[in-house]
Amino acid sequence: MEEVLLKLARALNKADVKWAVGASMLLKYYKIVETARDIDILVSTEDIEKCLTALSEFERAAKVHSKAGFSSVHFEKYCIDGVGIDVMFGLTISSDKGKYSYPFENETPLEIEVKGEKFYYASLQEWCTAYSYMIGREKKVELIEAYFQTVSRRGERITMQK
Repeated sequence: MEEVLLKLARALNKADVKWAVGASMLLKYYKIVETARDIDILVSTEDIEKCLTALSEFERAAKVHSKAGFSSVHFEKYCIDGVGIDVMFGLTISSDKGKYSYPFENETPLEIEVKGEKFYYASLQEWCTAYSYMIGREKKVELIEAYFQTVSRRGERITMQK
């Protein structure tokens, strides 16, 4: 999965796209979960065209159906070496709790260098909030909150953003 993320990072960074890993790959980065089935990335709505052009070398899903409760500005699915990639622009979630719009445009993602390429990770706090609006994601909220409590008890500072 890291090699797929590396290919994705190269394409997006070359095109100067603001992007960040979120969802289960973000949780995997913080060792909150052991595995991720796919890669979810957030992309700035200002970079939709640049992103679509940068990812045009990869296999794109023929038809994308949005899931109930999600109403992003734009959404695309790709496949790189058999790994599904969900690309979200202006992620918005609606549930019985109300409507939540992920504030990615105002976020400065955590920057990590891997094999000479920059990887960007979204805010774990914001993903906890996003998960709290999603139906069936209560366990992920519990896992993130437990992580925050563990880090806090150890007296560590949680560094999510630069």
